[in-house]
Amino acid sequence: MRRKPSPILAYSVLLGLLTALSLIAVLPTNLDYYVLDTGDNGYSTLCHESSLTLYSLKELEKNQAESALLVVGRDRLLDKGELDYVINFSEKGGLAIVFGTPEVILQLLKTLGLDAELEGYVYDPVFNAGDSRTVVAWDTRLNTTLVIDTPFALRLPSTPALAVHPIIYTSNFSFIDEHGDGLYTVGEYLGEVPVGFEIEVGRGFMLIVSAKGVLTNRVLEFNRDWFSAVRAGRSILIDQSWVRPNLLLYMKSLLHGQHGISPFYLAFITLIATVAIIYVARTVYAE
Repeated sequence: MRRKPSPILAYSVLLGLLTALSLIAVLPTNLDYYVLDTGDNGYSTLCHESSLTLYSLKELEKNQAESALLVVGRDRLLDKGELDYVINFSEKGGLAIVFGTPEVILQLLKTLGLDAELEGYVYDPVFNAGDSRTVVAWDTRLNTTLVIDTPFALRLPSTPALAVHPIIYTSNFSFIDEHGDGLYTVGEYLGEVPVGFEIEVGRGFMLIVSAKGVLTNRVLEFNRDWFSAVRAGRSILIDQSWVRPNLLLYMKSLLHGQHGISPFYLAFITLIATVAIIYVARTVYAE
């Protein structure tokens, strides 16, 4: 005689699935440049600025470049396809703000034909936001200040292949930490340092900020006026293409949504609950 399935097993499976999905959606994740990260280097604040999250940079082809602003913050290199999408977006009239680690910035500049070199991290013991690494800078084009997190100095070629305009500078009290000890040493460069460059790419522009953060949670509150002026009414697109290869992170993003628990999450939970209830009902009825 075939043994009938136990309703206890069905309830256990349902409870396990609900618990797993809830943990994925609710537990915090500490990852730089992640839209659900509420830490200093996350994007949770920016994510609520009426933005659209892109889990593939190929989606840029579906957006009107002239009316969009792409935010690319990275601590990992872009692959060739991603670089091509970002450059093509700018060539069509889009504006891309790029920041991140020195390796990411140097890679992008090299792809644009600019062989830059890292000179060192920039500190400012006078004009900062409570930490010499969160430096107050000046946008000469917009005539306003902004705060940048962990900036670094770059040496650009004297005859660049593209039109490069340094537009963001640190104060005269900043210095380049050439020795890497976080302290000023006699002989190190002392004075204003260019840390933001507007590069003409086709019909659009790239604003490359040589810093770890400029629109991250730690400094965004200081930079709202600056960002509003740069944005100039464009829609905001946030690069999260690096999330998609990680199944758990990608599922967490989809389940949570950009502004709370998403309809997808609720529909998925409802589907699982419905299937489980039907299974339990049939099991009990069969007994």
